[in-house]
Amino acid sequence: MSEAKKFFSGSCDIQSLVLQPLSHIYTCWDISWDINEGKFEEKTRSLGSYLNNLIEHIDSIQAPENYHEYEDQVAEFLTAKDNGWGIKKVGRLWVGAHYHSILEQGGFGDFNQEKLIMSVAGRIKAARSFGQVTFDEMEEGHKNILAFLLANILYHRC
Repeated sequence: MSEAKKFFSGSCDIQSLVLQPLSHIYTCWDISWDINEGKFEEKTRSLGSYLNNLIEHIDSIQAPENYHEYEDQVAEFLTAKDNGWGIKKVGRLWVGAHYHSILEQGGFGDFNQEKLIMSVAGRIKAARSFGQVTFDEMEEGHKNILAFLLANILYHRC
């Protein structure tokens, strides 16, 4: 089984943190891991196939060491387009709006969500380096950001 599949296999949290927030798009958000197939169930009107494709995409790239670099690039899409939000980077932090909002809106400028996917891959690599070998085992703050990034990518792809 691939590294990303191992990371997400059997996850309980992916439903509530990634898929349920998208229930306004696809009503079937309560998918589960199919042990025999080694992927999430692909029910009708669910995000299962999108999630499986995203996991395969994550496996196909080399995870970066500095995932923040890619999140910064997504935030810069927003500031370059229209900085009526008044967002700016101060030190290592983006200020002026909630970080999730910055990445969500900046994601509209991220072709095929490539920068967001690089960030996700880097966050998974970092989690694994700290002994957090599955999504459900991640430290809560980092898990919530990773969940948001995954939901954001799925949102932009649907």
